[in-house]
Amino acid sequence: MAPTFLILIVAALVAPPSPAVKPLFTKYCQACHGPTKAKGGIRFDKLDFDIVRGKDGEHWQGVLANLQKGEMPPDEKPQPTGAERRTLISWIASGLDQSARLKQAEAASLLRRLTREQYTNTLRDLLGIDSDYTRLLPPESPSKMGMQNDGSVLASSTLHLEQTMMIARVALDRALSIGPPPPAWRFRYVFGPQKTQPAKKVDLGYQEQSLPPDQYLVETFADRGRLNTPTLTPKGHLRDRCYVDLRGSQDYDARNSPLRYSVDERGILLMPAKPHVEHKAQIWQGPNPNLALVLRDFPSEGAFVLRVTVSRASAQGEVPWLRAFVGNRLDDGMEYGTFDQPRRVDAAPGKPQVIEFGGRLENLPIPVADPEDKEFLSNLMVIGVWNDVLVTKAERTSPALVIRSIEFEGPITVDWPSATHRRVFFNDELSSDPETYARQILQRFLVRAFRRPPTEAQLQRHFAFWQQQVNSGVGFAEAIRDSLAAALSSPSFLHHVEESQRLDDHALASRLAYFLWNTMPDEELLVLASQGQVRPNLVDQTKRLLADPRARAFFQSYATQWLDLGSLDRVHVDVELQPGYTRFVKEDMRLETSRYLEHLFTNNRPLTEIVTADYTMLNQNLAQFYGIAGVTGPEFRSVKLPDDSRGGGLLTQGSFLVGHSTGDDSHPIKRGVWLAKKILDDPPPPPPPNVPEIDRENPEIAKLSVKAQLEIHRNKESCRDCHKKLDPWGIPFENFDAAGLWRAEITKKIDGKSFKSPVDAATKLVDGHKVNGLDELKTYLLGSRRDQLRRSAARHLVAYALGRTPSFIDDQAVKDICAQAQASGDGLQDLILAVVQSRVFQSK
Repeated sequence: MAPTFLILIVAALVAPPSPAVKPLFTKYCQACHGPTKAKGGIRFDKLDFDIVRGKDGEHWQGVLANLQKGEMPPDEKPQPTGAERRTLISWIASGLDQSARLKQAEAASLLRRLTREQYTNTLRDLLGIDSDYTRLLPPESPSKMGMQNDGSVLASSTLHLEQTMMIARVALDRALSIGPPPPAWRFRYVFGPQKTQPAKKVDLGYQEQSLPPDQYLVETFADRGRLNTPTLTPKGHLRDRCYVDLRGSQDYDARNSPLRYSVDERGILLMPAKPHVEHKAQIWQGPNPNLALVLRDFPSEGAFVLRVTVSRASAQGEVPWLRAFVGNRLDDGMEYGTFDQPRRVDAAPGKPQVIEFGGRLENLPIPVADPEDKEFLSNLMVIGVWNDVLVTKAERTSPALVIRSIEFEGPITVDWPSATHRRVFFNDELSSDPETYARQILQRFLVRAFRRPPTEAQLQRHFAFWQQQVNSGVGFAEAIRDSLAAALSSPSFLHHVEESQRLDDHALASRLAYFLWNTMPDEELLVLASQGQVRPNLVDQTKRLLADPRARAFFQSYATQWLDLGSLDRVHVDVELQPGYTRFVKEDMRLETSRYLEHLFTNNRPLTEIVTADYTMLNQNLAQFYGIAGVTGPEFRSVKLPDDSRGGGLLTQGSFLVGHSTGDDSHPIKRGVWLAKKILDDPPPPPPPNVPEIDRENPEIAKLSVKAQLEIHRNKESCRDCHKKLDPWGIPFENFDAAGLWRAEITKKIDGKSFKSPVDAATKLVDGHKVNGLDELKTYLLGSRRDQLRRSAARHLVAYALGRTPSFIDDQAVKDICAQAQASGDGLQDLILAVVQSRVFQSK
């Protein structure tokens, strides 16, 4: 039966609006939602009462939810009788049900392009080069649910297309070996006392701490391929181009503190790194100590390696770790990025091991190489290491490590043509028949680039372009490169292709891969798609993808978007009040949350552990900040919390508590809004315009607790209704300060005087339930709101998986997903499996 005919049948069955309903809305609702007052932006005199065919279905869904929860009308207003409330609920629910059936018949997916992350990840997996192109593309705006992969916010523009065309050419140039291999820069630094002093100590300017020249040797070294050599003056020395600096390797808050590094016959000894206090006006210098090689001659892009010959300083005690960084030396600091992963230093004293760190220079904040720049202190790249056992006190001197030598090499060329080149030009035996070879190259590439076999018209179009290039004098390989660049600029690569109402196997494979890996399907999924076997194997493939290391990209991206981890970057914590809060702590808070979600979903942990658990994911640095003993090393792992800990679950993690504070104190409103939106999926209406701020400049108000300040604020009529729904969710978090640390009392300084007051975390929720503090709030959420927690988790997963915000027409699908997950054990992997098996996931 044709879809249009179905629509006409459904529309014909729809009853007109009930005449008994409008007077009830006028009586009970229009005073607050009418011509003179429109709370939440809703006016019942303007609302379309034709729920089925009208445009206001989402508004009616909100009205229904408020009526069912008893939150509308407000307690202080006249209330409908039980019969009247049932009439309203029944009328709205019936209309929405009919509307859902009608709109599902009309519905079609939005055409979605790849997000910046998906685009970069897809190029990486397609070409085999791990370059990060996200910073070359404009960022996506979040949807109302916080998702950045929502088709409604993924605008495409001429600028976006031009950028992707440019990136495609750059990416292919990096992947293909056309022309001779590039020459490499190779420097080796050997640490230890030197018998001669071939150059004077270099003055590297403000706050420099260069290593004396008699304590290290620097040289170039030959290997395979061509070698770049620095240009030296007639009397110059390599040391005039390459230095060793330990800037930041002293405690700037204690000027006379001893150095935390030393040089002897073994090499250079580095103690555990101590992050300095991060003053707002001071650019970062690096941890204390950090060892940096300063290079005037360096490559601008390509793969590079840092080889460190290192051992433990002592065979006893804790094991040290090594972390590598690279960046740009600034006048009064350093712009930097870490690369690769920290590595354990297991080698015993006197028996060093070689640790290799690898990366790509274009992904990191290095300066732009400019041989014409003659300014002595500009155009300097720094690359180095620090002891990644982060400590809070300078007196801590172990575990220390000893570095004998460091080698830098880049760009590295293992073989030529490269493996990524041979991946495209896969069969040289066909080179004697260029046209056949070109068609095979294009066919094989397009299957992977388009995530489905190309049509004959698509293949012919790209083959014709290759022919045109060759006929104009372009070489075979160059013409192939240009044809592939055109493919990487086509809608079939840049967009999610979902043509049929019931997704075909290729579209379903792509939807699954971009959901759980944030990248293209791998070979196994593509083979299953070609055999029409994705749908029968969907559960097994979902489990396989979740168990694969590539799923980490999903957990990081999903945690950021669902839980708004970007809020950490919007809050500047006052380091005078919180000296233990550093950039390392902030990044580890972000990782705690994404690794916690990863643990929950991959291990099918219970839904309840969103709210509470007796463990969390920690490394040594974050455990020290939270005051939890017994955790060593920079690796994250599941850590059972002490019996007296107030942690456990998402609600006590620093990523949320810090990100929704003021930076110097808690912020119940922000925390309450986050809980309502992200955990309960019950977002509050936007605040009315010109809301007056709390007058914290008034000393008498400033002395009050936040709860007392909010009570004054709520006395204003324009603020009362919103805060009645928000404040009760945020006040139970008052025991956690701006840095997410537990407190029993609040200390404030006003006009130079200190005031202390006990924390008041008691409140009454909208339904009249009283809670005192976060433990009681958690108990309430798991008791009275568990179904809402499940529904919220399901809706956010559906929003991310589909790339669109679920509307009221998806309500039944969400209910079915929740029911299936609950029946399967109510684990969080059960929820993902229910999502991928749902009708909404497998169709447009």
